[in-house]
Amino acid sequence: MHLAHGDLEREIATTRRMLKRAPEEQYAWKPHEKSMSLGDLVSHLAHLLWWGTTTLTTDELDMAGPFPRRTAPENRAALLDEFDRKADELRHAVGGLAEEDLARMWTLRVGSHVIFSEPKADVFRSFTISHMAHHRGQLSVYLRLLNVSVPPSYGPTADEDS
Repeated sequence: MHLAHGDLEREIATTRRMLKRAPEEQYAWKPHEKSMSLGDLVSHLAHLLWWGTTTLTTDELDMAGPFPRRTAPENRAALLDEFDRKADELRHAVGGLAEEDLARMWTLRVGSHVIFSEPKADVFRSFTISHMAHHRGQLSVYLRLLNVSVPPSYGPTADEDS
């Protein structure tokens, strides 16, 4: 198993560009009654990096126990500060990994109920990288509906060439 550092850096940079575009005066806005607000969505995106760090530095997470809850950001500066801090923590965790660490099992549980147990590399890919890309896709739709220029993600957008 291998964790591609270049992939992680690209995902972090792309996510930060999207977060930077989210208009803070619209954080309470929702595109639909069943949707998260813009503020909740950007907060969730910033918090996802904590999951990556937790996956790489622990062997399990018990959802019944205390762990940090996310809160909606007060403003864009606070959001980006949180994201940058969590990105640095994740980079530090990745830098301290040995290849065999990624093969170790990681478990998500609620008390004695095991939700799943999978290799850390798989959990990191799905719960951090893929999860971030998923919600970034949602954010791009929110930005489009708010008539905010959508930055490139995996290629150009209708708003920008690069």
